[in-house]
Amino acid sequence: NKDSPKITTKKLYTENPEENPDAQALTEENSFVNKDKIYFKYIVSDAVSGVSKVEVYKTAAMKDLIGSFTVNSPSKGNVEGIIEIDISSFESKEYDFYVKVTDKAGNTTPSDLVNFTFDKTAPTVTYSKPSENSNVNKTISIEGTISDLNPRASNSEWKWALKVKKPGEILFTDITDYVLFDTSLSISSFKISGIDTTQIGKGNAEFLVIATDKAENTISEASGKTLTLNINQDSDRPEISLSTIS
Repeated sequence: NKDSPKITTKKLYTENPEENPDAQALTEENSFVNKDKIYFKYIVSDAVSGVSKVEVYKTAAMKDLIGSFTVNSPSKGNVEGIIEIDISSFESKEYDFYVKVTDKAGNTTPSDLVNFTFDKTAPTVTYSKPSENSNVNKTISIEGTISDLNPRASNSEWKWALKVKKPGEILFTDITDYVLFDTSLSISSFKISGIDTTQIGKGNAEFLVIATDKAENTISEASGKTLTLNINQDSDRPEISLSTIS
């Protein structure tokens, strides 16, 4: 048999398309993955001896098999299915998987799949202004930098949010009504202005900047870095001392 197998469909998903018919296949424009598993959907065929095996490899060298399906009774019709691939232990970086289809006569057809970036690491922020444990009052701004394995193309593309743990409280609450994110800065910088501290209360408050990257990894309340500020509306008022008048 000199005819090699044919590959009609070769798609990667972050959800099993059999369980979720609305699942979208990865594309060059949408290729960031933060799930532990990926699903390879295929339709292949061989007109002479029939398809006997479908294999997925981590690289083009095809020495690191990561998923396969063996056809017990090869036939000349289409063979279609889904191979579940566990990528939870993979390093965070870009991947280019390859599929190899083999027919009963031993002929093979290799083909690469859509490139994707595996990324399960949330962005990190560093605060620059005000400094930790500063005394603040009235309306303030918070500035800092953000770093990520796969940063956004521009500052305006980050999905920003701001939370605060008010003095004496144990839970964070969203700050929404009086926040303005400055999207004119570089992609590695942020500035949040219009934060009215009179609405937060007196004492130590913890602020937490939230950001979501391309792979939908989001800074969490549990692991995100916070900025503690001491809110005191009297902190910048002048002090008057009186001496004894004789």
